[in-house]
Amino acid sequence: MPTTLVARMFRGGWGGTENSARCAITPHYRDATYNTGTTFTGLSRHSRDVSRTTHIALSIAAIALVTSTCARVGTVAIAGGNFESSGVVHLAGQDAVLFVDDNDAAHAYWLPLTTNGSQRAAPVRVPLGVEIVDPEAMTFDGRFIYIAGSQSKPRSPTGIGLIRFRFDAATSAVQDMESIRGLKQLIAGSVPSLAAFNGALGDDSFNIEGLAWDESRSRLLIGLRAPVVDGHALVVAARLRDAAGGFNAANLEFSEAVRLPFNGAGIRSIEFDAARSRFLILTGAAPNEEMLEFRLIAWDPGATKAALIEIARFPSGLKPEGLTRTALSGANPLFLVFDVGRYQLLD
Repeated sequence: MPTTLVARMFRGGWGGTENSARCAITPHYRDATYNTGTTFTGLSRHSRDVSRTTHIALSIAAIALVTSTCARVGTVAIAGGNFESSGVVHLAGQDAVLFVDDNDAAHAYWLPLTTNGSQRAAPVRVPLGVEIVDPEAMTFDGRFIYIAGSQSKPRSPTGIGLIRFRFDAATSAVQDMESIRGLKQLIAGSVPSLAAFNGALGDDSFNIEGLAWDESRSRLLIGLRAPVVDGHALVVAARLRDAAGGFNAANLEFSEAVRLPFNGAGIRSIEFDAARSRFLILTGAAPNEEMLEFRLIAWDPGATKAALIEIARFPSGLKPEGLTRTALSGANPLFLVFDVGRYQLLD
């Protein structure tokens, strides 16, 4: 019986659902089986008999391609400090991203990049002018940057939970800061399915880790890491009653939570991907124990369950918690940040 070697060949681009022990993400591939006897199977154009030497060479070449690609998509440490990076946005026209560290309530960080996405200099510490307890999520609506706190810490009920501001990239300065306190009480008091969590504290009880701007409906989407209800993660929409009014609690309204079937995982980040006209969601374990792989999933709010598309998986130890679409050197890769102080660009 001939020996069989299996090599995995790319279909082009990133995506798919396969898992890889060696890659931080998993590329989309199909299996091609090479028999080291006299028959090749797996690709129709190679249906003719080929030599044993050719089979082995093809297998090695395919495996080398996988190995090379894995190396290309590895994560990189953010130089210049020890960061627990948990949210990130890119501003159009800038070779830089702004990220938050969930261990720093008073600052954001401006990270300069080269045109190919490599770190160009140490992050610039940007004073917010306010303190937002446990900053976990951020987004950009083209005018304002928004940051949300987790609402899971002891100081969260009375502290600032949601802010928005303009950012001057030339001076790395915050302008026109506005803030809202008591975010969890506002949500739980407006969303019936979350009313029971109004007084709950702890990362496993009520925990915001995702924030996205939905331009088509002029609203924010708030992604919850916890609670997870019947295996479903929750997304709550928030909008200003009067778009021309102030950014304050009295002008904010919430919709009933949308349930997403993520098999017990919570939302660790959410962002609209204008390049693909869809939302991208990072999912991971709802409890603090990181017992699940992280997944990157594409979602259309009007789609059915079957339309949820898994794009990539990440080891639980990496803890990806923020993503944004960039525009660098004529390309627009995704820029991901990880709670372990690392970042990664995905094509």
